[in-house]
Amino acid sequence: MWNEIEGTVERAGLRHSVYADDITVSGLMVPKMIIWEIKKSVHKHGLRIKADKEHCLIDVPADITGVIVDGDRTKLPNRQMKELFRLQLERQTATRRDIIMNLDNRIAGRIAQRRQVEQI
Repeated sequence: MWNEIEGTVERAGLRHSVYADDITVSGLMVPKMIIWEIKKSVHKHGLRIKADKEHCLIDVPADITGVIVDGDRTKLPNRQMKELFRLQLERQTATRRDIIMNLDNRIAGRIAQRRQVEQI
């Protein structure tokens, strides 16, 4: 099923992402026929799509499974960046070695997440 969906999206010159059971299709214009083809693939494999989970956004950045997609760019949501800065501030005032080590690990994880999402 996933290969069928990928083929449908690529033939249309669009992009897609999959996270667990969430499918996101993006591009300058996503024709309804492409969405219909994807739905047919899903149904053919015995699965269903909930109508209330289907969303259409036009010309606005979208929060897709915790990542902001804005045109061709991906970035972390503000809430993630805010948490990174909060941890860095907390690290500046920490004095206990075990707390410092914990904060350093959490900060490193957040920075790795940002690099992966933003490809920086």
